Amino acid sequence: MQVVVVTGMSGSGKSTVMDVMEDIGYYCIDNLPPQLIHRFVEICRESENKLEKIAIAADLRSGEMFADAYDCVCRLKEQSDLHVKLLYIEAQDEVIIKRYKETRRKHPLDERFNGCLHQALEFEREQLLRLKAIADYYIETSYISVSQLKEQIRETFLETPSDSLSIKVTSFGFKYGVSTESDLVFDVRCLPNPYYIPELRHHTGCDACVRDYVMQFEQSKILLQKIEDLLDFLIPLYIKEGKSRLVIAFGCTGGKHRSITFTELIGDYLIEKGILPILKVDKGLAAEVDGVRLMKPINGLDALLERAKERHIFGTKMRSVISSYNEKGIHEIVKQQFAYGIQIAKAGFVPILEPEVDIHSQEKGKIESFLKAEIDRYLADLDDGIRIMFKLTIPDEAGLYDSIASDTHVVRVVALSGGYSREEANEKLAQNHHMIASFSRALTEGLTDSQTDDEFNEMLRESIQAIYDASIA
Repeated sequence: MQVVVVTGMSGSGKSTVMDVMEDIGYYCIDNLPPQLIHRFVEICRESENKLEKIAIAADLRSGEMFADAYDCVCRLKEQSDLHVKLLYIEAQDEVIIKRYKETRRKHPLDERFNGCLHQALEFEREQLLRLKAIADYYIETSYISVSQLKEQIRETFLETPSDSLSIKVTSFGFKYGVSTESDLVFDVRCLPNPYYIPELRHHTGCDACVRDYVMQFEQSKILLQKIEDLLDFLIPLYIKEGKSRLVIAFGCTGGKHRSITFTELIGDYLIEKGILPILKVDKGLAAEVDGVRLMKPINGLDALLERAKERHIFGTKMRSVISSYNEKGIHEIVKQQFAYGIQIAKAGFVPILEPEVDIHSQEKGKIESFLKAEIDRYLADLDDGIRIMFKLTIPDEAGLYDSIASDTHVVRVVALSGGYSREEANEKLAQNHHMIASFSRALTEGLTDSQTDDEFNEMLRESIQAIYDASIA
């Protein structure tokens, strides 16, 4: 078992470090009293679903209990069956003081030193000296950006940097509308259409006969190679900039033949690169009943999941919508999402459950409170081995979904902008510290084809930066 103990000066960036550790696969627990570290490690080691990687943050927030931190870490390092590393984070006093002024937060020792931050920092450094002396890794954050800190953590604790980026590859039909959640959109209508081949019309790009037809043409082979080359160039840049999620969409006329062919082939290519693909499994929304739009029945899901195993799919995504407050309807939404989610999880995938709440509902806050209660109820009944993700509309009540994010069954809770303006979405996201952005509409706000390249790129850069800042607030 790998154990990373994170400590250091308050305001130096430990929270950012723990967020990254969680993103790259560590089970994280923050502000754990040192006396409980050994017990926590034992629980993790003895549990049925043994955790392989854990990260523990311990610092002066634990008060007088922190005095035992040095001895606790030393005893932990003595255990031969554990791979224990101590990561120490600090920054210069003037930088920490500036950060506290900007955030308007109190230092953990604020009351002890009557608000004198200089004295608090001096005392804190003295208390940390022995731990600093035995640290395996040391990072000084005074003059590095948040993105640089994140990259340094990823480079230190990841076997491969690509582990930090989640990539979703999807397909769509232009006659149904362009995919709005995508970062990269490729139009493959330039290729010969299998629809006009009678024996291929009723097949899809999942079938070998369609793939063989599409890829027999030289232009198809060249296009595939050029897309692979482009992704080889772009993905490291996205990783370097700290992007955690990338959506790639392929479109053709009906979204059935050419687009699926390229989705499958690029999915295979990315898997070879060590990247995990996500599969959209829902068949669209049913008509509104009881204030909600359930998903249409996902017929043939077992067969789809079997094909997904062959394509090495990591997880799935499915969406339903809640328009108004109706307890019966909300219950049915959660029931359906969990029923399919459990089926998908038992098949070996990580399902993303997306019960979207209409932001224009006059009872949005009331809907979200009941939705959370229903989700909590279903989470409590899940088997220990089930792991799921949630994609939820940013709630009106700050921190409403924090308990969901901390549930042992939940890998991550991502936020969708849901139609909010970028400014509104970012403001709400910044108040929900356990959610990360999965914005599409908010990201593309203000972007038009009439802009110059420089105008377009500058607005996109500003959008990305604003959403990024809100995600780490």
